[in-house]
Amino acid sequence: MKNYKTLFVLLAVFLMCIVLIACNNSSGNDNSDGVMTSGDNTEETIPVEETKDDGQKLSLPDGIDPENFYKFVEFSLAEGEPRQVVVDYMRKQANIEWIPANDIKLKDDLGSWGVDLTYVRGKTYHGMIYSNLNSSYHKFASELEASGGKFSSDATSWENIIGVGCCSAILNALQQVSNDVYGETANFVPNGKSTCRAIKLGDYKVKDGCIQTDEIVAENDDQTMYRAYAQLDVGDIIVKRVNGAPHIRMVTEKATVLNTGNKVNPGRSCVKCIEQTNAFDKSRTDGKLTTWREDKVYTFYDLYTKNYLPVTLGFYENPETELPYLALDKEITPSILEKKSLNGTVSSNYPLKHVYLNVYNADGKIVNQVVVGGMDDAFKVNLRNKASGVFEGLAAGKYTFVIDAGIALGSSELCRVEFNLF
Repeated sequence: MKNYKTLFVLLAVFLMCIVLIACNNSSGNDNSDGVMTSGDNTEETIPVEETKDDGQKLSLPDGIDPENFYKFVEFSLAEGEPRQVVVDYMRKQANIEWIPANDIKLKDDLGSWGVDLTYVRGKTYHGMIYSNLNSSYHKFASELEASGGKFSSDATSWENIIGVGCCSAILNALQQVSNDVYGETANFVPNGKSTCRAIKLGDYKVKDGCIQTDEIVAENDDQTMYRAYAQLDVGDIIVKRVNGAPHIRMVTEKATVLNTGNKVNPGRSCVKCIEQTNAFDKSRTDGKLTTWREDKVYTFYDLYTKNYLPVTLGFYENPETELPYLALDKEITPSILEKKSLNGTVSSNYPLKHVYLNVYNADGKIVNQVVVGGMDDAFKVNLRNKASGVFEGLAAGKYTFVIDAGIALGSSELCRVEFNLF
């Protein structure tokens, strides 16, 4: 029995040694609960890093409370990789199908360039109309939906027909992912005064404040410009502004670059673009009638000799985090309208694309319409100074006043008020 007791004691000592060794060797190792055990058995909690959500977490701008507005509408930003989102939206604008309900002839002499377009009644066209009204895609689409795919207009100028120009088409696309891009073509010239967060690609030099791209190109040697074009990626921009004649394109694929020796071969290096233009594409062989050029190929030599600059956008690297909204701050009542006056402000944190002030008669037909459009950098529209156009020529009777407003991401009816004029 004594031998058994001795054996038992030795076995217990042996087991205790094993446990102590195991405890000492576990010091500094993570356990499954994210808690680390130190050599003196004191537990310390190790913070576990949060998994970042790939989706954008949006919030309203500081100081904006929906409760302070009469009507407040929120919108969602497009999902997906920003560069591809903007290119896809350009294609959407370029491929919408429509039929003119009447002949539409637009003619403008703009000095160094002009507009001379005829849309023939009954023919099928693709792409939003060439226009300086800077409309949104959804505004154009809603007009087509209301009339079975047909579009009618008595406009004779590109200034007052629903559609987009080269720059506003690109702004529509870019504003699907950011509100920090607005203005006109000159704002895309990366000269230190841009409102578009335009960032130059490459090492070409730019005079501070210069918006003439021919002057900028002339300050740089050809290989510097070719190497800059070589950096163009999906969603990037090529911009030209010479003597007030601007144009802008969006890149649809990464540039194709061929080097000869240690130099870029400009005739065999190229880039594909999508763009809205002021003329029908006569090079098409598929019969499609459109002013849009989709995946058109330009060599680096083309871009260089035509004085184009390559730029990218800052929000591709730092995505937008602000929730888009559209709002009317004050209620417009029948008593206000009966005095032939208006009050309130339409506002957004995204550039406004349109504010339509419509007056309908008792039969539901529009008898007066004030269109606030052609905006490129307006975030507010004061309604008070639009009253004269709204009530001009209206006889006594029953009417309905409607505000339809929109940004690049969507539209909303902000008020609908019945009123009487005596």
